[in-house]
Amino acid sequence: TQPVATTTTSPVTTTTVSVSIVNFSFAPASITINVGDTVRWTLDEGIHTTKAKQGPWDSKLPGGVFSWTFDQAGSYQYFCNIHKDMKGTITVNG
Repeated sequence: TQPVATTTTSPVTTTTVSVSIVNFSFAPASITINVGDTVRWTLDEGIHTTKAKQGPWDSKLPGGVFSWTFDQAGSYQYFCNIHKDMKGTITVNG
């Protein structure tokens, strides 16, 4: 008999990274994640948004929480559409 080839795969592990919106800033302002990971923004006070500078999301944080799962590697700059000085960066590794 001939040997049978087998293939095993490792389960894909994804992570949710939290970003707080407090004192007119994103905390942390810069994060690094992997493709498939999710970022969850939580509004601690005031009225703010999270909007990708040139990208796929634009949220007014309904209920004070917004999540986005990143399916492509790259660098994503974002800001609050109300307070343009509030900025953040997400680096997504492939």
